[in-house]
Amino acid sequence: MSKKVSIIMPAYNAQNWIKETIYNIQKQTYTNWELIIVNDGSTDDTELLCQKIAEKDNRIKVLTQSNKGPSAARNFGLSHMTGEYFTIIDCDDLLYSNALEVYLSTAQKYKADMVIAGFRTINTSTGTVYESFIPEEMCYRPNSVINTEQTERLVKAGLMASNWNKLYATDLAKLRFNTEISLNEDVLFSLTALSQSAIVAVTPVILYEYRVQNRQSVSRKFHPEFPEALAELEKQLLFGQKEKLIEGLQVWLMNYLYIHLKNICMNDSINQENKVKCIEAIVRTSLFKKYATVCKADTLNRKIAVCMLRAHLYKVYISLVRAKRR
Repeated sequence: MSKKVSIIMPAYNAQNWIKETIYNIQKQTYTNWELIIVNDGSTDDTELLCQKIAEKDNRIKVLTQSNKGPSAARNFGLSHMTGEYFTIIDCDDLLYSNALEVYLSTAQKYKADMVIAGFRTINTSTGTVYESFIPEEMCYRPNSVINTEQTERLVKAGLMASNWNKLYATDLAKLRFNTEISLNEDVLFSLTALSQSAIVAVTPVILYEYRVQNRQSVSRKFHPEFPEALAELEKQLLFGQKEKLIEGLQVWLMNYLYIHLKNICMNDSINQENKVKCIEAIVRTSLFKKYATVCKADTLNRKIAVCMLRAHLYKVYISLVRAKRR
């Protein structure tokens, strides 16, 4: 296995954890790699720390841009990669020492354009750990269609939640992250890569550690562009097909919607009137009308939410959500 693997890492104000992430990459059992760190306008010592490490390891490149967000940073890194394959890592996560070796052996075994691995999630505040994986190897040909049972299985296992538990062939480096949306852009990238892969392989091995730090999660913030982001996910899943998503993908998509609705209700920076307007806008979308049904909701609370939202009881819904979260 002589193929070079490019590792793309966006970094913003990461001085407290990025050294461990880099040192862990240096422990890879497979050594033909390059690490491209994109310093996204950090105001702390992130760039200095990375430069010092890079001076001692010529496989590490440090690029700097003004602060444009993680999607733009990933795109910048992709434009500078020289490997035959690439993977993406967040600056506070860990790539297990055998990751590149397993990725490459799986890719070459199946001649895969995309390899999807399991990952472990660790909440650094609570110590909670859970694992996402499929218990056996899989290999299939999407043929540009990803509204399928295979994709349904991947999303149910949590393996399409981000871009980082995957290895991509260099042909997919032409893809770019959507910088117009600030959530689900990583999911969208993964789905696009899935649809453009001739062969996709899945390994049951856990290769990545996702660390939930004691910081405000992007998923808990209010994103006014959420309806557009959700519509982009449906568009990519359908990829030119006219029929609806299969049931498991409908449920997956709506789970994002319910989480966002709760975030609107719980956001203290938005007054009641604007919360109602935001919720009304979501209820008017074609996605809500198509997929937000009682039979598709996967919990009792979500079944109740669908009934209330379809009855336009927005203020009551907001009050109930806030009361349950206290």
